[in-house]
Amino acid sequence: MPEPRFVLLLAMRADFMGRALAHRPFADALQEACVMLGPMNREELRAAVEKPARVQGAAFEAGLVERILDDVGQEPGNLPLLEFALTLLWERQSYGWLTHAGYEEIGRVEGALACYASEVIGSLDPEAQEQARRVFVQLVRPGEGTEDTRRLATRAEVGKESWGLVQHLADKRLVVTGRDAAGTETVEVVHEALIPGWGQLQDWMEADRAFRTWQERLRAGLRQWQETGRDEGALLRGAPLAEAEGWLAERGGELSEAEKAFIEDGLALREQRALEREARRQRELEAAKALAAEQEKRADVEQRRAEEQARSAGRLRQRALLLAGASVLAVILAVAAFYAFRQANQSAGAAQAASTQAVSERYVAETAQALEEDQRARAETEGWARATSQAVAEEQA
Repeated sequence: MPEPRFVLLLAMRADFMGRALAHRPFADALQEACVMLGPMNREELRAAVEKPARVQGAAFEAGLVERILDDVGQEPGNLPLLEFALTLLWERQSYGWLTHAGYEEIGRVEGALACYASEVIGSLDPEAQEQARRVFVQLVRPGEGTEDTRRLATRAEVGKESWGLVQHLADKRLVVTGRDAAGTETVEVVHEALIPGWGQLQDWMEADRAFRTWQERLRAGLRQWQETGRDEGALLRGAPLAEAEGWLAERGGELSEAEKAFIEDGLALREQRALEREARRQRELEAAKALAAEQEKRADVEQRRAEEQARSAGRLRQRALLLAGASVLAVILAVAAFYAFRQANQSAGAAQAASTQAVSERYVAETAQALEEDQRARAETEGWARATSQAVAEEQA
């Protein structure tokens, strides 16, 4: 099998291994191509310091390598500082000699990068220094319960107006510029050791930590919004939108156009929703007023109906009272009529009895008279008969 003509070597910090293994294709690639490197011991560090200089024909002043190794100590995080310190020390060599004096000038291992960064920033005018502050805080991802780490920022995130300064800082080897897979211009700090080792950057981060922590959350939401085709469902709303509105007013100049558009679209949607709610509230209010008017109208109708019913009930009560009075009066009259009728009957009976008695008496009288007349007639007849008989007798005689 022929020897490979090209070998790609990637280095990754052990505390980022978990993130790499979370991505399955990357985890599969690491199965057979992962070499774990522990921290170098003192002899390995000595070789790493001396051999490159020897290859270039340079040499260290007596005791300088030991001094450098003592300053590096056993902290693996100091290796980037060592690399930068050796680079600065190389620039101060004197005829191929790396000296103690040059090592002191660069601020030794711990202060080399920080001292150099402070010198570069101090050489800028006040306006450029403020621009540098904005640039550097964008190159740091604030840790949440962890240390701050460096991040790759785009030209839009640091501000297009600051790109000239970025290129100047790149020339001074404080930052590194490049392009991502999409061709977008990017920038990052030259060494992550600059973040904990440079006091001025730490001060900037402490002053802007709340803003930068919020901005990283904003960018996560922005990416989701962009990935969903700017779906309004992914826009900020509620308390996050109110917080974003405050930062937009306070630090809008440090936000990219995409970040500002993300916030402004959320504000526009909130305004639209507020107008819709107000319109709906007005419609509901009008409907409530109409309903209240209708209910009031119905109440008036019901009241008039109740009043009419009350009046009708009053009339009915009056009629009932009158009827009751009439009934009582009728009863009284009936009783009175009964008694009158009874009395009339009694009177009629008495009158009839009197009439009957009178008739009887008249009949008796008439009968008596008739009898009397009959008796007179008989008497007269008897007298006539006697007279006749006497006459006859006389004649005969």
